[in-house]
Amino acid sequence: MGAVVAAILVGGMTGLALGKWGPHLKPRPYVFVDPIVPARNLSQQGKNLVREGKWIEAKATFVEALAMNPEYGGGTLQQYIARADKEIPVQLHLDAAEAALQSSELGIASHELDQCGDTQQQYERRDKLMALLDVKFESKLQAAHALLGSQADRSKMVELAAMAKDLLAVRPDHPEALELEQTADDALHRIDRQTHPAR
Repeated sequence: MGAVVAAILVGGMTGLALGKWGPHLKPRPYVFVDPIVPARNLSQQGKNLVREGKWIEAKATFVEALAMNPEYGGGTLQQYIARADKEIPVQLHLDAAEAALQSSELGIASHELDQCGDTQQQYERRDKLMALLDVKFESKLQAAHALLGSQADRSKMVELAAMAKDLLAVRPDHPEALELEQTADDALHRIDRQTHPAR
């Protein structure tokens, strides 16, 4: 009788085991994950983003790494976050300047570059954009000069006035830009007086 009960118990336990794991399944082995590894990976991602000038994304990555392991880095993550707080405004101004240059809004680009201030990490990008601004300035100046032969065309003079204004937003004392602005204003005044002589 005792042997029968033992057999039933053993069979029951076997059935439970098979029911839990199945006939061909084995329990998963426990895998230890070092808590330092995820934080280290995130920290490296953040450093890579810094090298790309993506300070906003980098800061978020450093903050996530620090939240995951507050002891990781021995204070270096906090230093990166502090640096990001200083560099993020610079990045935003540089992004705005680059967008303005792409649309040939030179006055806006110049203003954004002036707002950058000191940067320890993004000076190369700033200098490249400043050089591009100089190139765009000369190109727009030449395009403005090309409109001088159309002083009887009001739409062309409106265009010239807008171009001169944009050039002067970059260099307020530029003599050629000042002359172009005056020429456009005089031409528009003359055209409007001829079109509406009573005014």
